[in-house]
Amino acid sequence: MTNTLFLLSIIVLFIGFLFMGMSSASYRWRAFRNKPAWDGNTLVFLAIGLVFFIMGLALVYMFYPYK
Repeated sequence: MTNTLFLLSIIVLFIGFLFMGMSSASYRWRAFRNKPAWDGNTLVFLAIGLVFFIMGLALVYMFYPYK
């Protein structure tokens, strides 16, 4: 059971990384296209990514199997 929860927390952490990466890609693409870089989905992806990242870090800390 602990290993399953640990793997779930790793998945949540990587979902956070994915959303933060999508935010960075959106920022760079909008800057390349000479549009306002912080408009669009950049801040939305960043907010969702940070929430998932912080939740994932907390879950990894709680369910780390080698204490």
